[in-house]
Amino acid sequence: MKMSLKIKDIYNWCVDNKCKFLFIYLHSIELLILFWAVISVFKLGIFWVAFAVGVTQHMLLDILFNQRVYSYSYFLSYRIIKRFKMERLLR
Repeated sequence: MKMSLKIKDIYNWCVDNKCKFLFIYLHSIELLILFWAVISVFKLGIFWVAFAVGVTQHMLLDILFNQRVYSYSYFLSYRIIKRFKMERLLR
């Protein structure tokens, strides 16, 4: 298959297990907790709170409904320990 930057092609490439590593840094529980802490400490406005609520909801839905990935794979520290290898993160 020819490489393409179309979202559908990238998704299909990953689903077909051609992707060997999983480098999704922003899908991590640690960074989400840090984001909420920054909002709290710096008393950021309603825009950032609303954005954080949306990101939190997105993460929770991913964790609940993404059956291909172990739930603890959403911890960046776990992915680092597993060296981001896709085979170690999928069910």
